[in-house]
Amino acid sequence: MIDLLFDRRSKVVLGVILASFYMGYLNMTAAASGWVTVLLGLSTSFYGFTAFCRFFPWYSAVDRGHGIEEHFIKTFIAAAYAYAISSLAFQISGWGLFIGIGSLLLIAPAGTNALVLLYHFQDKLTVAPGYYSRSLYEKPPTPPSPQ
Repeated sequence: MIDLLFDRRSKVVLGVILASFYMGYLNMTAAASGWVTVLLGLSTSFYGFTAFCRFFPWYSAVDRGHGIEEHFIKTFIAAAYAYAISSLAFQISGWGLFIGIGSLLLIAPAGTNALVLLYHFQDKLTVAPGYYSRSLYEKPPTPPSPQ
């Protein structure tokens, strides 16, 4: 059951991601005023940053899906659930409290992604992403091809 709900290749996760984008669209078109508009902007910006981190190609095609990209995939799934559920609750009830709770829940993945990106840009190592987790250190290096 957990695989169905949180596996990144699951149809349920894809449905939640699509629903979260649609709910975000509905939230932006909802006539909200005052502090609810601020909370909608905050939650949408936190979710948008998390989505940007997920869909931006940080590595070459060979290393895609490893290192920080794997982290971004996993945090995006949790953020999609939080955004979709809080947006759905807001659309059903009209209470801005649900958007506030969603904003609080979305601070964690967005902040973590910002810290990971900060360390990623400061990292000067030339090791391949996931070097130890993929056991690349056990494979002998390939000699350069003659030209």
